[in-house]
Amino acid sequence: MNTGTAATEDELNEEIARQITIGSRLIGAGRPAYIISEIGSNHDGSLEMALELVRRSAEAGVDAVKMQAFRRETLLAPDLPGGEGRRESDRKLLRRRWDLLPKYTVPETWWAPIADAAEGHGVDLLVTAFDLDRLQHLDARLGCPAHKIASGDITWLELIEAAARTGKPVILSTGASTLEETERAVAALEHGGAREYALLHCVSTYPPAWEDANLRAMETLRERFSVPVGLSDHSPGSTLPVAAVTLGAAVIEKHITLERRSEGLDHHFALEPHEFCQLVEDVRHAEAALGSGEKRWAESEEVERYWVRRGLWAAQDLAEGAVLEREDVLAVRPREGLGAERLEHVIGKTLRVPLTRGEPLKESHLL
Repeated sequence: MNTGTAATEDELNEEIARQITIGSRLIGAGRPAYIISEIGSNHDGSLEMALELVRRSAEAGVDAVKMQAFRRETLLAPDLPGGEGRRESDRKLLRRRWDLLPKYTVPETWWAPIADAAEGHGVDLLVTAFDLDRLQHLDARLGCPAHKIASGDITWLELIEAAARTGKPVILSTGASTLEETERAVAALEHGGAREYALLHCVSTYPPAWEDANLRAMETLRERFSVPVGLSDHSPGSTLPVAAVTLGAAVIEKHITLERRSEGLDHHFALEPHEFCQLVEDVRHAEAALGSGEKRWAESEEVERYWVRRGLWAAQDLAEGAVLEREDVLAVRPREGLGAERLEHVIGKTLRVPLTRGEPLKESHLL
């Protein structure tokens, strides 16, 4: 068996294994990153704002917009028990979230206009469901092309299996988790019958410190599970998404807001529309810049190859029959005739024609 051919086939099979399809997009190795604009709770209880975020996301060039579907009764405990060591600050925080969540809960009447807006703007609509009922109901009603599981639910294997059983691709965030926890979640996906899924590295702080980003964890996920990997990012700007793409990220997820200074749960670490436009542009430029990996010169460098490369030139007038010595030859720009890499080749050669000072040396000048 030809080892080289076997290696090529293995690489091809591995590349195919690391691809999934969401909507009309093939996602994975060698494909443009699938960019998700996370609206989350940044609609602030306004359908008009939600629709505006869909529109602005589409204008930025994203592939998908994502909403969150939750109810406080199935997401939070109504209170924390008292007792020794229980911090009152924790209880106050929980009560504050309990009081706030109804404002950010997407009403049933919103889903149709949001789905219509996404379709009208040519982007996929994804939903992160935070309970089994929302998952099953919205899967049947909206027909989303994929399901997203939030980092916080990576240990809720029941929900993960339910998403897998829909037969849709699943995107699973892995924030604040270990490799072992991710392995259990992946086992749940596969037990539920998932054939296509992607894993997103994530740091579940808002925003994370740069030194906590640990982007190389994506490589660990890709090597361990042989599926598309990506980044769910809460950092400022587009630095981490661009870096992630250079490391092979197939999916990028980022929060969007109309105004970062707004009060609310997710505004402070989200990107405003003009920044999201820049992120998409930066990612696409980075992808284009990665190239094929073949070491070659670009056609646009042709002029520079002439002007910045050195050629061999006569340092003085030289007679026919002269034997060239080092002092007879200059290696200077631009590259005319023989290139400077031929210097050792010409020294000691005999001229078949006379040369004048400043004339480029050519192969035809040598015996």
